[in-house]
Amino acid sequence: MKLIGSILASVLFASFSLPAETVLATSNSAVIASDHVNMREGPGLAYATVATANDGDTYEILDEEYGWLKLRLSGGKEGWVAEWLTVQQESAEPEAAASSQIAKVTADQLRVRSGPGTDESIVRSLQHGEEVDIVSEESGWAEIIMQDGTNGWVTSDYLSEVTAETDLPGSDAADSSEMATISVDRLNVRDDFSSTGTVIGSLNQGDSVRIIEEQYGWYHIEGNGLNGWVSSAYVQANTPSAQTDQQALNGDAGVEDAVITIMVDALTVREEPSHAGSPLSTVNYGESFMIEERSGDWFKIASPSGEEGWIASWYTEPGGTVTSVDASTDDGSRLTVLYNGSNVRSMPSVQSEVVARVNSGEQYTAVSQNGEWFEIELNDGSSGFIANWIVSTEEAAENPAEEEPEEITEEDAQEEGADLPAASLEEATIVIDAGHGGRDSGAVGASGSYEKSLTLRTAEILYHKLSSTGANVIMTRQDDRYIDLHTRVASSQQNDADLFISIHYDSIDDRSVRGYTTYYYGDMDQSFAQSVHTGLQEQLNLRDRGVQFGNYLVLRENSIPAILLELGYISNPSEEAVITNDQFREIAATGIYNGVVDYFE
Repeated sequence: MKLIGSILASVLFASFSLPAETVLATSNSAVIASDHVNMREGPGLAYATVATANDGDTYEILDEEYGWLKLRLSGGKEGWVAEWLTVQQESAEPEAAASSQIAKVTADQLRVRSGPGTDESIVRSLQHGEEVDIVSEESGWAEIIMQDGTNGWVTSDYLSEVTAETDLPGSDAADSSEMATISVDRLNVRDDFSSTGTVIGSLNQGDSVRIIEEQYGWYHIEGNGLNGWVSSAYVQANTPSAQTDQQALNGDAGVEDAVITIMVDALTVREEPSHAGSPLSTVNYGESFMIEERSGDWFKIASPSGEEGWIASWYTEPGGTVTSVDASTDDGSRLTVLYNGSNVRSMPSVQSEVVARVNSGEQYTAVSQNGEWFEIELNDGSSGFIANWIVSTEEAAENPAEEEPEEITEEDAQEEGADLPAASLEEATIVIDAGHGGRDSGAVGASGSYEKSLTLRTAEILYHKLSSTGANVIMTRQDDRYIDLHTRVASSQQNDADLFISIHYDSIDDRSVRGYTTYYYGDMDQSFAQSVHTGLQEQLNLRDRGVQFGNYLVLRENSIPAILLELGYISNPSEEAVITNDQFREIAATGIYNGVVDYFE
């Protein structure tokens, strides 16, 4: 019975999850959504219980922090409760029913749900063109009355209010916001929003599709004669603002010498302005180039090495900073590396892929210079780019007055060459990354728990534990929102962080697999990973799967010690029942905290 109760509680709590940033803006009271809910002294499970509330109890909201609500209790007392255990009420009275608005459905098979969220059950579906009455709206969802008189909730994005303008023949304003472009070749289209769904066809880079709806990181699309599901990671949505910018960029006047920025990874540069053109090379997310020529929807650019080629314009956005090639550095110059573990990258940017690591005292030949980056020839004959602030030229190295470089790493210098790592936990800046969020739910457990909710709640507890020491703790997300991987990594550099901790829960088709794992990428991460894993070993009773190498973007692209934790398998029914318990997340956070303390000691 305890197992069943725990599972039901997890489902109940998930159904009431709302974005924390909207709480104070739309409501001033909260209704408790479960019995025996603990009210705490502070916003976290680490704080002492001050009172207990039951289902239906209503309190005034005083404050909000990291998914916790501060409520006014009886007798002038105050207490904190997890937001996912409440339902917020609006302070203003609802408008009269006369204010309802007729709207048309703009997507086929639009799912109608019992409540405002993708966690709610599906009650039916609507077809393109059907009319409904909008009764109210909440956080991107619309409560509607259908033609048979029944109520339900749908995503507001797929409703178009009926007005004289929108009913004009040929009006496609609503459809234009739903169009998207495929960003890779041979993208599988499946009959369900899962990697186990049957493949019904494939799409290629540049194909245009219409997005019908979104589920757990998958898009339901229609285009090229296919109607099915594809991973949203490989689809570039054509938002109205992006379309406007691109139309302006694609205008006949002044496109040459305009600067654009690449918005996808591994974009193919082709010999001709067509998908039939032979691939020459690739460019990556965040890199900027000057447009040399335009042909239809294709831009001609030049790589830092001078090689010219064509890219599809719909994977770019206007603006950016182009780093020019400096011809003042002669080929063949010798460079001496100043720091151990210095990154050599595929392109002259701290966002590009690390292709090698080099150490203090090693010397390499400079092939060319691109702004603040040298292209060097590696020992295996390949080449890469290294920042000029972590090397010295041959002349500087021969200066007898030059002091021997200290044994610190490029990552310790944050690739800015200025800041030294924190000497103690109290001085440290630590980034906590709650995995997944928003449209990316992550793994779904055997009984329906969402990885994105579990990671956030664990991160919140760890946040309070580390903050209590005086450390500066940064959360990559504080509520249920989507944050892309590059932005998560960028938070390290933006905040001059010392450590990066990414929290996840695992899943696999084999439901017998269980246990927790700590992942690292490079040598600079390994001691940090071992310290935290030891802390977890002392706290968790799950199977220990050890410290392992992991080629994850948030580790690979980080310039500071970074780890990724998989704190158990929610695909294992018995392990999911343990993980979804508040006490488990408390002891897991304690283990991570102890590992961080040990790392600094």
